[in-house]
Amino acid sequence: MRHPSIHHAFVNWLETAGSRLAVGVRVTGRTGQHVELSFDDITPALGAFLSSRELTVFVDWEGQNWDSPLSLDVTPRRCAGGYICECCKPKGRTVFPTLDALRGDHLFEPFLAWVNEELAVADVIGLYGSPSDGYTQAKLLHTEDLTRGSPGRVIAPCTTKSAG
Repeated sequence: MRHPSIHHAFVNWLETAGSRLAVGVRVTGRTGQHVELSFDDITPALGAFLSSRELTVFVDWEGQNWDSPLSLDVTPRRCAGGYICECCKPKGRTVFPTLDALRGDHLFEPFLAWVNEELAVADVIGLYGSPSDGYTQAKLLHTEDLTRGSPGRVIAPCTTKSAG
């Protein structure tokens, strides 16, 4: 099933919100199921995809998916006056006038906050566990976090931050 409206909604949002992002985000591909995203000046081990119901950031290292440091979900349903998200508790549901407004509130703006508050300030990605053991985890870390407990591997998420 194709979801061109999520692609167009995200591209439109990115055009207006791009200046608020501390790390650039680019659409790098599109399939019938999702939109593929990448981050400017960040290791290609970190990527993201957007479907009609979720926006997920993932860490892939050496052909293995290690973790998803961000996973946002939305389950839109048309109602009187617009759209609601069925993931939200009934008493706390907001009616959004458009599907794009709901997606902006539940997917795009939280993604922007994560990019600015988590990704942009991280120094490295720590990889914990082992694919052979069936347990893997990835965390965005600051250099000082490395003294508190060493991950199995460290990869740098930002290639230009240390130079600037």
